[in-house]
Amino acid sequence: SDTRWGVMPTVGLSWVISNEEWMKNQDIIDFLKLRASFGVIQTDNIPYNGYWNSTVNSANGYPIDDNFSGGGWSEGRLPSLNGTTEKAHKYNVGLDMTLLKGLNIAVDGFYERRSDIWVATSGQNSSVLGNAGAYKNAGIVDSHGVEVALDYTANIGNVQVSAGGNFSFSRSEIKEMLEEPKAYDYLNYKGNRVGQIYALQAIGYFVDEADIANSYPQQFGPVKPGDIKYKDVNGDHVINEYDKVPMGYSSDVPEIYYGFHVGAEWKGLGFNANFQGVANYTALLDGVMYRPLVDNSNISQYYYNNRWTPENPNARFPRLTNETVDNNNQESSVWLADRSFLKLRNAEVYYKLPSDWISKIKLKQAKVYVRGVDLFSVDNDDITDPEVSSSLNPATRSVHVGLSIGL
Repeated sequence: SDTRWGVMPTVGLSWVISNEEWMKNQDIIDFLKLRASFGVIQTDNIPYNGYWNSTVNSANGYPIDDNFSGGGWSEGRLPSLNGTTEKAHKYNVGLDMTLLKGLNIAVDGFYERRSDIWVATSGQNSSVLGNAGAYKNAGIVDSHGVEVALDYTANIGNVQVSAGGNFSFSRSEIKEMLEEPKAYDYLNYKGNRVGQIYALQAIGYFVDEADIANSYPQQFGPVKPGDIKYKDVNGDHVINEYDKVPMGYSSDVPEIYYGFHVGAEWKGLGFNANFQGVANYTALLDGVMYRPLVDNSNISQYYYNNRWTPENPNARFPRLTNETVDNNNQESSVWLADRSFLKLRNAEVYYKLPSDWISKIKLKQAKVYVRGVDLFSVDNDDITDPEVSSSLNPATRSVHVGLSIGL
């Protein structure tokens, strides 16, 4: 079929209820509008090497270079046929309102269905095929959420005050991605969030060799006392990849964003502060602060103080070793942490110089201020900033003293 062209209709309707005659005889609601919209958005989000047949340089391929030297070439992923664009059907219902001459409220609810997402078909083919499966426009993801914003300003005597906040929640669910059949339903990506983490549930550390001998075998390599012991989820008395379960939230994008601000000014002297936070957010502790001595990396004091030893059997982290222990490097609850935080993004105290002072030197306005950025964070991270939990570069805070003028 011809998919060179696509139709992307959008429509929006609104009703300003406060303009109705029956809304005139009241003093509480100054403005009220109900609105709704629908639209279709398309994008050509083609995966890398996902549309066309390709060949790849491979040591196991057939050599075709001069003198049959070097590596060879083998056929790559199968080509995609009858491709089309990814589509997003977006629905939104909202309400805008102003109350009591100063309180502004906006509420939005949304639903989105993304379809025709490019996904690999490898899960639908037997390995007898011998090639990586083609990509196909078959993926479907549903998303829904809500956004709320409030803002209030008022003059109380000689004091001007302002305050407000915002909150947004968004959750996605994979409806289809052509994944391969799984041994257990809880292993399926379908029905879970985009970016959902799958991990083993740690139930402690092996105490000694007797504990290892009396525990279910773990098929991730040899273990020693101080290595992580995992839960047998499926009851088959063996610990392997079939015991990984959905755990935590996405480590890429939080489900919840929120913030609030407050400020006041009296005769030119004022302050304002802005807070911002996230929730439903999971950190993967994979930086060198949490995985020391891997590839000759350093060790953090935090890991050293919280490592397993026979005297500290309930430690935060497994035993310290310069060996690669595949068992301990599996994604598990040991390496997951709550990445939620609330930060004071910026705060300022200022004084606006009186106009009769600055007019003498031909200025329209002048303000001296002290301003702080990222002054503190409320979070569950004991060693670093949750925004940079896997980075070697720490977050910074700063304080500025300045003068701003307007001509």
